[in-house]
Amino acid sequence: MNRSFLPVIFLSLLALPVSADTVFKVVMNVNDEIHSLYEYQQRKTELERSIQAQTNISPARRQELLDNLPKQVFRQMYEELLLLSRARRAGVFVSEEDVDKQIGRIQDRFGIENEEEFQLALAQNGMRIEDLREQTRRQMMIDNLLFQEVSSKIEVPEEVLRRYYRENPDQFTQSEKLRLQEIVVLEDSGLSEDELARIADEVRAAVAAGGDLAKIAETRSSSGETSALIELGWISSGDLSKDLEEAVWDLEVDQISAPVAARGGLHLVQVLEREEAVVLPYTEVSDRIRRREENLRYGKAVGEFMERLESEAWVELDPPPEAVGFRDLGSGTADEKTPPPPPAEASDEDAADPST
Repeated sequence: MNRSFLPVIFLSLLALPVSADTVFKVVMNVNDEIHSLYEYQQRKTELERSIQAQTNISPARRQELLDNLPKQVFRQMYEELLLLSRARRAGVFVSEEDVDKQIGRIQDRFGIENEEEFQLALAQNGMRIEDLREQTRRQMMIDNLLFQEVSSKIEVPEEVLRRYYRENPDQFTQSEKLRLQEIVVLEDSGLSEDELARIADEVRAAVAAGGDLAKIAETRSSSGETSALIELGWISSGDLSKDLEEAVWDLEVDQISAPVAARGGLHLVQVLEREEAVVLPYTEVSDRIRRREENLRYGKAVGEFMERLESEAWVELDPPPEAVGFRDLGSGTADEKTPPPPPAEASDEDAADPST
């Protein structure tokens, strides 16, 4: 079992030698929510290890990620403090029971079956349960805040959905499909090429005369000349090799293709059913369109929300040299050198109801 189960937000507190200056040096202060240089370095180290461990990216992409990593980490930490500050002012509340349930879901997701395994996983990630609970609480506060102040306010009018459906029929067209079965005259049967071709022609002629391919396959396969009947199921354009697709696509139902040389021998493919291309009805795709529109609007709304939080925040930043210019990775308006005055305290009317 892979014990490295903690997602990015649960960053390890690695036992690396650090100076007191590093531990206590504040690199960002957002409305009195702070992050230290030590926290920045730990997050950067952990994410660098994660990038280095990835095997499904090119060397060029890996280097690009590593080059942007300092700015990316600093920006993530900065946005986290903007959101946490707003969550506290808005009265967002996460109970101990909420944290327990979320940690339980994390254990289930990563196959942690008992407390002993959980403690071992924490130890191998260099984390205490107190650290995990605090990270979990902070992330849940951010999630709850974004729900109550952004996603819960997103509405997509029905006419927007229907208009998108009308204007993009190609996205909702179910392509033509064929249900196929085949038999393969086997090249490893020991027969000559001429004999293989003769058998293929006999099979094709028998089916064309009304024979049942399943029965033909049963008889021929027992002698080792052919495969058993192979059910290919429903096939869309592009699922088969080019030669096989060209051989079957224009056939009528019950017709069988000419022999096609492919892996294993000569393939003869029969069309059992055909479904023509059809535009799916709106009722079947409306939820898909709604999710698309909601995601687009959510992305825009979150960007505007973050810009508003930044414009209203009291911010003091002292990024390490490699993280200077972190706003190039996204929007941002506050001046790193001259922070604006602290915002006024939120009134009771402005604060959102506690959310669980």
